[in-house]
Amino acid sequence: MGSIFQQLTIRTDRDLYRFAVALQSNAACVEFTLTSDITAVTGGERLTLFIHPKAMLKLESCIITATRNYHPDERLMINGYQSWSESREYRIDERLPGLRPLFKPVTRRYHLADYGDEYFYPYPAKPGVLHSHTYTYIRRGTQAEWLGSLSEKEGFTIFEHDTRQKTLTIRKDCARLEIDQSYRLFDLFIGYGAVETIATEYFDSMGIPRPRATAACGWTSWYRYYTGISETIILENLHAFQERQIPLDFFQIDDGYQQAIGDWLLVNDKFPRGMEALAKAIHRAGYRAGLWLAPLICEGTSVLYREHPSWLAQDEHGRPLIAGRNPGWSGRFYAIDLENKEVREYLRKVFDVVLNHWGFDLLKLDFLYAAALGPVDRKTRGQKMHEAMAFLREISGNKLLLGCGVPLGSAFGQVEYCRIGGDIGLTWENFFLKRLLRYRERISTTASLTSTIGRRHLHDKAFLNDPDVFLLRDNNLKLTAGQRHSLFLLNQVFGGLLFTSDSIDEYDAETLRRYLSQFPLCEREIESVTTAGNLYQIRFRIGERHYLAAANLSSHQRCFDLPAGIFFATGRYQPQSQCLDPYQSRCFCEIRTESYCILGSNSHIFPGADVEPLQVSTSGEITLRRSPQAHNAGTIWIQIPADRNGANINGQYFTAENRQGRKVVEWRVPNADFGVRSAECGMKDAGCLRFARQGAAVLEL
Repeated sequence: MGSIFQQLTIRTDRDLYRFAVALQSNAACVEFTLTSDITAVTGGERLTLFIHPKAMLKLESCIITATRNYHPDERLMINGYQSWSESREYRIDERLPGLRPLFKPVTRRYHLADYGDEYFYPYPAKPGVLHSHTYTYIRRGTQAEWLGSLSEKEGFTIFEHDTRQKTLTIRKDCARLEIDQSYRLFDLFIGYGAVETIATEYFDSMGIPRPRATAACGWTSWYRYYTGISETIILENLHAFQERQIPLDFFQIDDGYQQAIGDWLLVNDKFPRGMEALAKAIHRAGYRAGLWLAPLICEGTSVLYREHPSWLAQDEHGRPLIAGRNPGWSGRFYAIDLENKEVREYLRKVFDVVLNHWGFDLLKLDFLYAAALGPVDRKTRGQKMHEAMAFLREISGNKLLLGCGVPLGSAFGQVEYCRIGGDIGLTWENFFLKRLLRYRERISTTASLTSTIGRRHLHDKAFLNDPDVFLLRDNNLKLTAGQRHSLFLLNQVFGGLLFTSDSIDEYDAETLRRYLSQFPLCEREIESVTTAGNLYQIRFRIGERHYLAAANLSSHQRCFDLPAGIFFATGRYQPQSQCLDPYQSRCFCEIRTESYCILGSNSHIFPGADVEPLQVSTSGEITLRRSPQAHNAGTIWIQIPADRNGANINGQYFTAENRQGRKVVEWRVPNADFGVRSAECGMKDAGCLRFARQGAAVLEL
């Protein structure tokens, strides 16, 4: 082994960091040097570290360490390895325990370590020892120190906190990387500021373009039918949305149409007229068509596996590389080898057929972590993952991509939408997977919501966040009414892609009304998130309207005080002291004026968001319009000045009521009168419905 140490000093806006760099190789006789560069960027500094070998060099490790005092009030953002890895802020005395050794037979049988990072990163399971992928931050109050990798294409970057030993370590996953010329090992951002602000500055320093897509809603078949879909089921659900003229953006067909995982162009007998006919039916209904693919894996029953063994990636023993096990398929599934030219040509053909001949507009690409599995030789896991994502982006052209099961740093700038949490479940939590196995990539509604909140700052920077689906139905579901509402509300607050899998023909009138309360979709700007255990208070803004959402994700009643100010909900001004039942969530309007304003409504998930801004004449006459996408009838509450006894609204006089010392007018409106909108809308046209109204005729292929 050869090693070299070099001292670097970096000054942030707050602290003086003294970083020590240690690099090891397997050839002590090969000379190499390290150089660094530190430049000022908005919000902080950029540190780059280069290695310059004089001959072929195989690296073993490269780490940067610093001494840091951690304060008990600080919280550490720990970003998991891939989409499904639970991610949140941790106390400095918490631990990441890793998979429980007692259940190794179970974890080995299902290859659970392969879904996460345990196959290449050791979990010490000690209090205060926490590691985060791609980026981390250390928050105290509203301010945070943000440390993040600006490029993962050279290798995964892991930030390690040891709060008891008072060390911060930045590790590059570069074992067995072979280089013979100058190579960038680290490209880091180190900044300080409010979390939401510093997150923007981090991604601005990265230089990737902002997502070209806008927030969207849709339907996906998975969480209602799973693999049990058919042409008939898809058309029945499509007709249900079309008949009610619901303004979906995407209608997505998930897993279950193909003959086997890997054989994407071989459609099974449940779809007798093929996928092109279904895509056309979706387009005729006025929606964009989405399709699920897992392009980097195959199962053992597939034609690809049987007829093209050379296409499979291999493990260290030369056997097909297992990428996981799924009892819903034929059991084990395998990674394919993107280094193989024939594999790449096969995937080019698949994407060309699906996108250009079948006509799908959105691809959900799943199980993408498979590209980084297997023996590391010459290239790092991060390099292989980056190259896979760049290739998938290339062969997709300008069609939309939803990434899933992917290391997030590798997806930055490569997909329009990305899952930022695990799959939700039909129950709130899977206690076997959580407590007994300690599985971070588990199917869990509460774990998915935790990651949705924890990774909120990625939204509209690297991609639009996909928090997975919300479910409102009563049947085939073990979520309570409070849990369903919390899932719905938090997805709406934090999500950029808002899917459900419910069959809306099964909704009763009240559930349908709740579902329709998401329209119009609104762009939200998160201002702050505060936590106390499993009680969250989220302050956000929609245009000029300010809101606070409070969510209790615990099994106990939680009481709290609203911030100083005036808040309105459910038709009345709210007292400062509030209590939420187990799993209950509420949304409050924050009122910042004593003059004319919309206080709220009972027809939208964000009260009042279905009403366009008031227009008030000099004589006090009010012109009020609802959004053309608003679906629900309801009541709108309007505050008027205290010296007025009523107001003319759209030419009709309404008498005001005195509520808690303020004057309030109620305006009751029927369902919105919908007109026809063009399906040819620009992606950034927030006022466009992005669908064409059709009649209620039964769909035919």
